[in-house]
Amino acid sequence: MKNLDSNALGMTLGILGALWMLILGILAAGGVYLDAFEAMQAFHIGLTVSFGGVLLGIIEAAICGYIGGYLLGWFYNKFAK
Repeated sequence: MKNLDSNALGMTLGILGALWMLILGILAAGGVYLDAFEAMQAFHIGLTVSFGGVLLGIIEAAICGYIGGYLLGWFYNKFAK
């Protein structure tokens, strides 16, 4: 059985999280998906419909995605043996 590359999984989920936050921020600035954006504000500190707020959300989503993906890969490797 092959192990998952925890670092690669973390990087992938970090990038996907950052891209999702960027897309959500662009859509919210255009007045679309405001309910989804407001829901994300409950989980991401400093997320606002502004360039700085979306940038902060992108950074936070990338960090959370990396940590979550890395831990997911690590736990999988630990318990799959």
